[in-house]
Amino acid sequence: MPLNDSNLITGGQGLDDMSLDRNSRLALPAMTTENVEAYFYSLDFWFQACGVTADLNKFNIVLANVPPLKLLELQPLIEATPATAKYQYIREKFIEHFNGSVQSRLQRVLKAQELGDRRPSELFYDLKRTAGAALSDAILEGLWISRLPSFMQAAIIATSASTTQKLKIADSISEANETQKQHGFEVSALQNMPNEISNLKTDIAALNKRFDAFLEPTNSDHRKNVRRNSRSASGVASSNSFCWYHTKFGARATRCREPCTFTQSHAVTVTE
Repeated sequence: MPLNDSNLITGGQGLDDMSLDRNSRLALPAMTTENVEAYFYSLDFWFQACGVTADLNKFNIVLANVPPLKLLELQPLIEATPATAKYQYIREKFIEHFNGSVQSRLQRVLKAQELGDRRPSELFYDLKRTAGAALSDAILEGLWISRLPSFMQAAIIATSASTTQKLKIADSISEANETQKQHGFEVSALQNMPNEISNLKTDIAALNKRFDAFLEPTNSDHRKNVRRNSRSASGVASSNSFCWYHTKFGARATRCREPCTFTQSHAVTVTE
């Protein structure tokens, strides 16, 4: 079907008894693939204003308004057009095709968003701002639910409340879960405290043993020195109580000078 043929627009007919001159000042809506539903909504008003009622004329006008780069992409849909109700067919197929493409691209982008530390309602409104008007409320809500934790998803899916109520429910569940986590952490810390104290005591006892072992050689040397000095002092005291002769010659001394405590028992000790 050639797109540059004048019959593409008129189908060999006039614009349903209205001249082209009369309607040339009313611009044809431009097709936008980002929101094709809005395009067809506007186009229906254009048809009414221009008096276009014939099904074939509507069909041809739509195809003439398709961006050239999109024609090959849409060729399978165009070639499958039925013999009747052409406009209704092409309208439904175009909306399905373009909306599906836009939604797929958006979903790939939006699915990368995770809940993280946000409230569930904050995630929903972030998704809505990103999607704009490209996603229906139902698709947006389903995408939002898929981003929630599994335990939260079950509660949201089970309710038939409005989206606003679902957001409140999800926020309440999230808050309760955070409180439970915090309480669980505190209980766990208290339960582990006796074990930590016991471990600390064990570490202190081991440290004391190591410290005692380190000091043991020093204490032993000190005790030996004390005993040695005691014996030395005792020997000096005993030796100093003898006279010069007995100190010098012991039992072989032939003389003695007072005071002197040397006796025969000392002679035996000295001899040994």
